[in-house]
Amino acid sequence: MYEDYVNKSEHCNLPNTLSGWNEMGRIVKKGERHHGGSDRLFSIEQTAPYNIFYISKKNGKFRRIFSLYKEQKKQFRELIPDLERVLLKHDSHQVNYAFIRNRNCVENAMQHIGYKYTVSMDLENFFESVNRKHVDKYLDEDIMDQCFISGAPQQGLPTSPLIANLAFLDCDNTILKSLKKYNISSVYTRYADDLTLSFDNKKDIGKVIFLISNIVNNSGFKVNKKKTKIQSIDNGRKVITGVAIDNKGVYPTRRTLKKIRAAQHQNNSNSLLGLIEWSKCKLPKITKPKAIYTE
Repeated sequence: MYEDYVNKSEHCNLPNTLSGWNEMGRIVKKGERHHGGSDRLFSIEQTAPYNIFYISKKNGKFRRIFSLYKEQKKQFRELIPDLERVLLKHDSHQVNYAFIRNRNCVENAMQHIGYKYTVSMDLENFFESVNRKHVDKYLDEDIMDQCFISGAPQQGLPTSPLIANLAFLDCDNTILKSLKKYNISSVYTRYADDLTLSFDNKKDIGKVIFLISNIVNNSGFKVNKKKTKIQSIDNGRKVITGVAIDNKGVYPTRRTLKKIRAAQHQNNSNSLLGLIEWSKCKLPKITKPKAIYTE
């Protein structure tokens, strides 16, 4: 069964090591442990030892995750305050709600309440598409040397989410300017690699998809066309970043409620507690930044 599943994937040339299943029922395949030397997996000089493992995606492909050892992970986490300070300094429009203090996916979805139409677009291989040119005006060479593996801020590194957000700031700004230029009255938000736009004029649907796709492609990223979704409030509640909205508020999705019933039936208390907490659709807690974030 495992072999048949892997053969359907376009990423079948995985390291020949042990594999297993994670709690979500997806294949987890361990990669090779790397300590440097001539047998490295990439052509550039490696800056930190790591493990690689692969998690299967719903489309049959695999997501590659880099896992640092304990000491290296601690060193990377020490870089996060400075990276967050840089991001907050340059994020003038604040349209992104992922990996940012005092923001979350519920607040992201809430911005789209009251609009008739919503277009959701997904970026393909978001982290892997980021390169040094995207962030060289924000970060110095030393930071990039530490945080980039094989030319990108790979998934699994503690610093990668903030760097990816920095890399997309110019694209966010261009999207907002273009919407204004073409008189498309709308709201635009982003949750990491999920772009969401809501508006009232049905004629703007095609314009939005065309504009966003061109801006994203010209910025060195790529829209996953298979995941582009158009929703109308006339068809009921819209689902945005895992939560449902209508003209009155934010709610748990049917999928979440179904998972809660399944967890109750299976007496899976750990999953049940997490799902119930998620179903409350809480806004983020307001936390004060530490002194290190003060300019």
